[in-house]
Amino acid sequence: MIVGKILSLPGMRRTLCAFVFSRVLILAIGFLSTGIILVSPEQAKGGLLAPFVRWDSNWYLELARHGYEFLPDGQSSVVFFPLYPLLMHVGSLGFMSLTHGGMLVSNICTFSAAMLIWHLARMDCSERTADLAVRFFLFGPVSFFFSTVYSEGAFILFVAASLYGARMRRWWVAGLAGYAAALTRSVGLLLVIPLAVEFLAQERTEFSPRKPGSWIRLACVGMPAAGTLTYMAYMAVKFGDPLVYRQAEVHWGRRLMPFWETFAHENVASLPVVYLVWFCGALLVALLLVGIGFWLRMRLAYLVMCIAYILLYTSTGLLEAMPRYLSVIVPFYIIIAAWVDRRPSLELPFTILSTAFLAFSTVAFSTGYWFT
Repeated sequence: MIVGKILSLPGMRRTLCAFVFSRVLILAIGFLSTGIILVSPEQAKGGLLAPFVRWDSNWYLELARHGYEFLPDGQSSVVFFPLYPLLMHVGSLGFMSLTHGGMLVSNICTFSAAMLIWHLARMDCSERTADLAVRFFLFGPVSFFFSTVYSEGAFILFVAASLYGARMRRWWVAGLAGYAAALTRSVGLLLVIPLAVEFLAQERTEFSPRKPGSWIRLACVGMPAAGTLTYMAYMAVKFGDPLVYRQAEVHWGRRLMPFWETFAHENVASLPVVYLVWFCGALLVALLLVGIGFWLRMRLAYLVMCIAYILLYTSTGLLEAMPRYLSVIVPFYIIIAAWVDRRPSLELPFTILSTAFLAFSTVAFSTGYWFT
């Protein structure tokens, strides 16, 4: 009876089917590819899930096991924010490994995010558009990251929940989810911007300095900043410097600079052609979607969010991992779905193309190639 009621919720059945099919596809591609394309024999070890424990996964596992460390002259775990490693412990349920716990958390978050994306799209568009948004999310070119031991799955859930709370005018939900997002990734701080835009759109006529409720709702908008400040306070207590994670980012090749300088930086110029095309291609698609969003007159908060994150990601001296970073920007899925819904002839080719890129990126990641 309970299961039947859950499955009868709007969008639940189709979202669940898309989630299961996409995750089985990713798992099959990753497992089979390690038996055909291996960078080293060591990658064949570890069982079914081993292909998805690569690169930053090892940092998260090390952080979950041993806590933070800071090395002034090298890469340090302080650049990884704490909420996802904490959730890995929760997901392990006291008897599973942290790897299994991390993947369980990532997949639960990914499915939950898919449901929220469906409802966000449905607020402004048809059910078909909402279904398309979920499809492009779950079959996106790098959507396998959402199911690995990476923080992307948890982060996009908190982003979607924050936007959903704001749209529903449940500002405490928007604030708490924004707080969680900022404790999951450093870029969660930027959620203050779309929340502020949405707050102005919905509350400007009702805000009153004389009403405590107005100030409480406004305070919720600033909760992502509170999340960042919480982490900074912990860094100050543990290492004596609230900005120690910013110092550590230098050893990962990242430092803030004007976005036009990033494209002339040696880190970008030295990229192999295949990676340069992959990273720049993702950026061009993102810019195109922003343009389409303006043409479709999408919600201003969504468009401002897209622009803010693109500017940040292109202002670090690196284009590395650009597709992964862009994949957590929820409005992109709603924009492309709304566009394709108006042009049904694009649905099949876009789905095939996106799935083909997903297969390519899954193979590259699971077989140990540099793919972050």
